[in-house]
Amino acid sequence: MGNCISSSNITSQVAAPIANHDRASAVYFPPEIWRAIASVSTADSVVTLRQVSDDMRQAIDGLQQTDLTQINQHADSTVELYQSDDGLHSVTKDPQAQFVLARDENISPALQAFFAQSNDRFVRWALAGNPSLTSGAVQRLAQDDNLWVRESLAGNPSLTSAVQQTLAGDPDRYVRQALAHNHSLTSETAQQTLAGDPNKFVREDLARNPSLTSDAAQQRLAQSDDPDVRRALAGNPSLTPRAREILEQHGI
Repeated sequence: MGNCISSSNITSQVAAPIANHDRASAVYFPPEIWRAIASVSTADSVVTLRQVSDDMRQAIDGLQQTDLTQINQHADSTVELYQSDDGLHSVTKDPQAQFVLARDENISPALQAFFAQSNDRFVRWALAGNPSLTSGAVQRLAQDDNLWVRESLAGNPSLTSAVQQTLAGDPDRYVRQALAHNHSLTSETAQQTLAGDPNKFVREDLARNPSLTSDAAQQRLAQSDDPDVRRALAGNPSLTPRAREILEQHGI
């Protein structure tokens, strides 16, 4: 993944301050060191730091997440560092490149976790729509403060039933509407919750959704006082016999 940084690129100027926990020196690495760390490939903009000298490897292994945060905040660099189970990695700081990486279905779990905490809402928005999300990333994004991030997540085709149930109770109607429109909506509990949603557009989108298989939810929609909701349900290819009977009683 990316170009490997050899020990010739990483000098003792980097290893010594970190190994000695001299964080004040570590965050002010010489520019040439950061340029070496930032030597990412144009293909994926991600670089692994695995193939380095033994002393540097030990120094890296001794880093804590707080150390990485401090380095990323203060260092004059084009990359950010993040830790994964298989070592230390770096990713470009360029927001457009991060956006593309966040949408890549081959994104690693470690990078997902890193982007899920990004200060850039557009990166989190892009990540939220990625069908390859880990459960940890999903749980964090489901609680995101930005409603458009949660809306993006609600349209994700790979959500578990538990997450669908959580999003069905989201305080923002755009999030609930995105879930109601999601053709991978499989949770009958979520379907029933959305069928009683106070917003008519949420109920309309649910009524049209061919994934609507809950007979209880369909019956509730068929009894709706809103004719637009009933008409939307009437055109659903998954309409159940009982829901059809109720619609016929309403003259639809």
